[in-house]
Amino acid sequence: MDAALGEEPSVFADLDTVEEYHARFDIIEDVAKTMKSMMCREIRIKVHFTVIPAQMIDEISSMFFEDTEWNKHQTMMEMFQLRMEEGTDLEDHLDKVTSVVDCLCNQLNCFVEYDTLVYSVLATLAPNYRRDVDRLIRAGVNNINLCQLKGKIREMVPEIQEPDVIDG
Repeated sequence: MDAALGEEPSVFADLDTVEEYHARFDIIEDVAKTMKSMMCREIRIKVHFTVIPAQMIDEISSMFFEDTEWNKHQTMMEMFQLRMEEGTDLEDHLDKVTSVVDCLCNQLNCFVEYDTLVYSVLATLAPNYRRDVDRLIRAGVNNINLCQLKGKIREMVPEIQEPDVIDG
Protein backbone atom coordinates (compact mmCIF):
# COMPACT_ATOMS: atom_id res chain seq x y z
CA MET A 1 0.00 0.00 0.00
CA ASP A 2 0.97 3.61 -0.34
CA ALA A 3 2.89 4.96 2.67
CA ALA A 4 0.55 7.95 2.99
CA LEU A 5 -2.43 5.63 3.26
CA GLY A 6 -0.97 3.39 5.94
CA GLU A 7 -2.24 0.01 7.04
CA GLU A 8 -5.92 -0.72 6.73
CA PRO A 9 -7.41 -0.66 10.24
CA SER A 10 -8.52 -3.96 11.70
CA VAL A 11 -12.18 -4.74 12.24
CA PHE A 12 -11.60 -4.05 15.94
CA ALA A 13 -10.24 -0.49 15.40
CA ASP A 14 -12.05 2.46 16.90
CA LEU A 15 -14.31 4.63 14.72
CA ASP A 16 -11.86 7.58 14.58
CA THR A 17 -9.08 5.38 13.19
CA VAL A 18 -11.39 3.94 10.53
CA GLU A 19 -12.67 7.40 9.54
CA GLU A 20 -9.10 8.77 9.35
CA TYR A 21 -8.09 5.90 7.10
CA HIS A 22 -11.06 6.45 4.76
CA ALA A 23 -10.42 10.21 4.66
CA ARG A 24 -6.80 9.55 3.61
CA PHE A 25 -8.03 7.01 1.07
CA ASP A 26 -10.47 9.56 -0.39
CA ILE A 27 -7.66 12.12 -0.78
CA ILE A 28 -5.38 9.58 -2.44
CA GLU A 29 -8.20 8.49 -4.72
CA ASP A 30 -8.79 12.14 -5.71
CA VAL A 31 -5.09 12.52 -6.52
CA ALA A 32 -5.26 9.40 -8.68
CA LYS A 33 -8.35 10.72 -10.50
CA THR A 34 -6.60 14.04 -11.12
CA MET A 35 -3.54 12.24 -12.47
CA LYS A 36 -5.71 10.13 -14.77
CA SER A 37 -7.53 13.19 -16.05
CA MET A 38 -4.20 14.54 -17.33
CA MET A 39 -3.15 11.34 -19.10
CA CYS A 40 -3.64 10.46 -22.72
CA ARG A 41 -6.38 7.92 -23.35
CA GLU A 42 -4.05 4.97 -24.06
CA ILE A 43 -2.22 5.30 -20.75
CA ARG A 44 -5.39 6.06 -18.80
CA ILE A 45 -6.87 2.76 -20.04
CA LYS A 46 -3.79 0.83 -18.89
CA VAL A 47 -3.94 2.24 -15.33
CA HIS A 48 -7.74 2.34 -15.09
CA PHE A 49 -7.99 0.03 -12.07
CA THR A 50 -5.06 1.53 -10.17
CA VAL A 51 -6.15 3.87 -7.39
CA ILE A 52 -2.87 4.44 -5.54
CA PRO A 53 -0.77 7.21 -7.18
CA ALA A 54 2.59 5.60 -6.33
CA GLN A 55 1.48 2.33 -7.95
CA MET A 56 0.21 4.27 -10.95
CA ILE A 57 3.59 5.95 -11.37
CA ASP A 58 5.34 2.57 -11.12
CA GLU A 59 3.05 1.10 -13.78
CA ILE A 60 3.59 4.02 -16.14
CA SER A 61 7.36 3.90 -15.59
CA SER A 62 7.46 0.20 -16.42
CA MET A 63 5.50 0.86 -19.63
CA PHE A 64 8.23 3.16 -20.88
CA PHE A 65 11.28 1.45 -19.39
CA GLU A 66 11.87 -0.86 -22.35
CA ASP A 67 11.48 2.00 -24.83
CA THR A 68 13.92 4.13 -22.87
CA GLU A 69 16.48 1.33 -22.68
CA TRP A 70 16.09 0.68 -26.42
CA ASN A 71 16.57 4.39 -27.16
CA LYS A 72 19.69 4.47 -24.96
CA HIS A 73 21.07 1.47 -26.85
CA GLN A 74 20.30 3.01 -30.25
CA THR A 75 21.76 6.39 -29.31
CA MET A 76 24.92 4.80 -27.87
CA MET A 77 25.29 2.82 -31.11
CA GLU A 78 24.87 6.04 -33.08
CA MET A 79 27.58 7.67 -30.97
CA PHE A 80 30.01 4.78 -31.42
CA GLN A 81 29.38 4.59 -35.18
CA LEU A 82 29.55 8.33 -35.79
CA ARG A 83 32.48 9.18 -38.05
CA MET A 84 33.36 12.39 -39.81
CA GLU A 85 34.31 11.91 -43.42
CA GLU A 86 37.22 13.83 -44.86
CA GLY A 87 36.18 16.99 -46.60
CA THR A 88 32.96 17.43 -44.61
CA ASP A 89 32.24 20.51 -42.53
CA LEU A 90 33.64 20.40 -39.00
CA GLU A 91 30.83 22.54 -37.54
CA ASP A 92 28.17 20.22 -39.01
CA HIS A 93 29.96 17.25 -37.48
CA LEU A 94 30.31 18.93 -34.08
CA ASP A 95 26.60 19.83 -34.20
CA LYS A 96 25.74 16.19 -34.89
CA VAL A 97 27.98 14.99 -32.05
CA THR A 98 26.45 17.57 -29.70
CA SER A 99 22.96 16.42 -30.68
CA VAL A 100 23.75 12.77 -29.93
CA VAL A 101 25.43 13.64 -26.61
CA ASP A 102 22.52 15.90 -25.66
CA CYS A 103 20.07 13.10 -26.38
CA LEU A 104 22.08 10.64 -24.27
CA CYS A 105 22.70 12.91 -21.31
CA ASN A 106 19.65 15.15 -21.15
CA GLN A 107 16.79 13.28 -22.77
CA LEU A 108 17.72 9.72 -21.80
CA ASN A 109 19.42 10.57 -18.47
CA CYS A 110 22.47 8.53 -19.39
CA PHE A 111 25.60 9.49 -17.48
CA VAL A 112 28.74 9.62 -19.61
CA GLU A 113 32.04 10.39 -17.88
CA TYR A 114 33.92 13.38 -19.28
CA ASP A 115 36.98 11.33 -20.22
CA THR A 116 34.88 8.79 -22.11
CA LEU A 117 32.98 11.57 -23.83
CA VAL A 118 36.16 13.44 -24.81
CA TYR A 119 37.87 10.39 -26.29
CA SER A 120 34.67 9.29 -28.03
CA VAL A 121 34.26 12.69 -29.68
CA LEU A 122 37.92 12.84 -30.71
CA ALA A 123 37.64 9.36 -32.22
CA THR A 124 34.82 10.54 -34.50
CA LEU A 125 36.99 13.12 -36.27
CA ALA A 126 38.18 12.51 -39.82
CA PRO A 127 41.61 10.90 -40.36
CA ASN A 128 43.12 14.20 -41.53
CA TYR A 129 42.71 15.48 -37.94
CA ARG A 130 44.73 12.61 -36.38
CA ARG A 131 47.96 14.60 -35.90
CA ASP A 132 46.03 17.45 -34.31
CA VAL A 133 44.08 15.03 -32.10
CA ASP A 134 47.34 13.42 -30.95
CA ARG A 135 48.76 16.85 -30.12
CA LEU A 136 45.58 17.79 -28.25
CA ILE A 137 45.65 14.59 -26.20
CA ARG A 138 49.32 15.11 -25.31
CA ALA A 139 48.51 18.67 -24.22
CA GLY A 140 45.84 17.26 -21.91
CA VAL A 141 42.11 16.87 -22.21
CA ASN A 142 41.36 15.79 -18.65
CA ASN A 143 38.45 17.39 -16.84
CA ILE A 144 37.06 19.35 -19.77
CA ASN A 145 33.44 19.37 -20.85
CA LEU A 146 31.99 19.08 -24.34
CA CYS A 147 31.82 22.84 -24.88
CA GLN A 148 35.49 23.28 -23.94
CA LEU A 149 36.46 20.33 -26.14
CA LYS A 150 34.64 21.80 -29.12
CA GLY A 151 36.55 25.05 -28.58
CA LYS A 152 39.87 23.20 -28.54
CA ILE A 153 38.92 21.29 -31.70
CA ARG A 154 38.02 24.54 -33.46
CA GLU A 155 41.38 26.03 -32.42
CA MET A 156 43.31 23.12 -33.92
CA VAL A 157 41.53 23.14 -37.28
CA PRO A 158 44.05 23.71 -40.02
CA GLU A 159 43.21 26.41 -42.51
CA ILE A 160 41.68 24.68 -45.50
CA GLN A 161 42.84 26.23 -48.70
CA GLU A 162 40.41 26.57 -51.53
CA PRO A 163 41.60 24.99 -54.79
CA ASP A 164 42.72 27.44 -57.44
CA VAL A 165 40.03 28.11 -60.00
CA ILE A 166 41.27 28.34 -63.54
CA ASP A 167 39.17 30.37 -65.91
CA GLY A 168 38.77 28.72 -69.26
